[in-house]
Amino acid sequence: MTTLCYHHAACIAHDPGVGHSERAARLEAIVTALQAANLPLQWQEAPLGTHAMIERAHDSTYVDFVFNAVPQSGQRVIEVNEVVSDDDGGEVTTLSPASGDALLRAAGAVTAAVDAVLAGAAR
Repeated sequence: MTTLCYHHAACIAHDPGVGHSERAARLEAIVTALQAANLPLQWQEAPLGTHAMIERAHDSTYVDFVFNAVPQSGQRVIEVNEVVSDDDGGEVTTLSPASGDALLRAAGAVTAAVDAVLAGAAR
């Protein structure tokens, strides 16, 4: 059975800034390591997801807040507790102009992967 691995350039373009755990260099290192490991992976382009897909895991108010916060240029730091109650003291993340597309590609990848597994086409 095939093991799918979803990836998209939009996820590399998301730039939360130097030192952030979601930085492009980390994702590029993971992709490079997987490709060098010579594993039997079938690489797939992550399809474009939808807001509805993201809303399966997050409140629509929060989803709208994040997408509306994506800057046209530069970076913008947002705090989750600006829009939702957060019991862990407040989560901060940084958005860049490519963040919206990266979010949609991530949602599309997860949905496509689950669909492929449920259909028996992949593991």
